[in-house]
Amino acid sequence: MKLGVQTYTIRKIFKKDLLFAFDELVKLGIHDVELARVDLNNDLIATMNKKKMSVLSIQLKLKEINKNYEKLVHFCKQVNCNIVVVSVLSLDAILFGKKAVIRFCNRLNELSKKYEKHGITIAFHHHNFEFKMITKKTKLDIIMAHTNEQVKLVTDTYWTKKSGIEPHELLLQYKERIIGIHLRDYMKNSFRFSTDCEVGYGLIDFNLVFENIPESLRYMVIEQNSNYPIHSLTKSIKYLKEHHREKINL
Repeated sequence: MKLGVQTYTIRKIFKKDLLFAFDELVKLGIHDVELARVDLNNDLIATMNKKKMSVLSIQLKLKEINKNYEKLVHFCKQVNCNIVVVSVLSLDAILFGKKAVIRFCNRLNELSKKYEKHGITIAFHHHNFEFKMITKKTKLDIIMAHTNEQVKLVTDTYWTKKSGIEPHELLLQYKERIIGIHLRDYMKNSFRFSTDCEVGYGLIDFNLVFENIPESLRYMVIEQNSNYPIHSLTKSIKYLKEHHREKINL
């Protein structure tokens, strides 16, 4: 299974020095990324080619994916990427009920049909909004029930745990639709506020996560909102190599 890094983790380094950011990933043995919070331009393509980096997927808001259709298809072809991930629910689907969620689902289905013509799969990445109960079901249940099977799911271990659900349980529930996993651990600080942390250093049982990886899975990426991203990535990669080397390609 391919293991990469989501560029949100090193977004500040990317903004300052693109080449240096990729150099730091290469030093860690990382050659695959999920692109997020980075300009999709020719400089990025040239730098990735120079460093022999590959793109596992691209994550953007639904509006951007729809508005920049032709540009995004062209970029995907240039970097040989065939997965585009909707990063977050629309605001009305976050704030309101079932009808708003179904409208969001309809837009996902329309996007999927457009991009499928170019061999590109549309997926959806959840946060914790989707675990809110409405009409005795979670918003995520509604999304999965009202989107075509071609629309896949990228699950996030941190947001799942924060919502009171064990990440491996979600893998089992939607095992035929899950295409990617964001690996992030979960912890609470002294004030009982939750935060993400390095993989293997929090409260998530990653043994259960790796024991229940679905056959549909195409990639995994480490993601963390860290003030010291390279240090944090080093710790996460060390843990994954020591405990789950047989399941990852690194």
